Amino acid sequence: MERLMKAGARDVHYVPVFMKKNRPAWVLNVICKEEDMETLQNIIFEETTTIGIRYSIMERTILPRETRTLPTPWGEVQVKSSFIRNMRALHS
Repeated sequence: MERLMKAGARDVHYVPVFMKKNRPAWVLNVICKEEDMETLQNIIFEETTTIGIRYSIMERTILPRETRTLPTPWGEVQVKSSFIRNMRALHS
């Protein structure tokens, strides 16, 4: 996970599963930019015993957000606020 995140992955997580013949395994999910895919695939091949990687290209909808600093009794904290505007303009 650490190597993938340092190499540009936006998120990495894995889930235990049972494969055919009830063999235990892990499903590794990596979210990344398309231009980082080859680098991250190379890391997966180097660090795991897999001999193949399935991938899919996805689109994403995000809300506009802003970071603000708010005072608290314990000092200032940064918070992110998101809000809904025109939903048609949010696809990226």
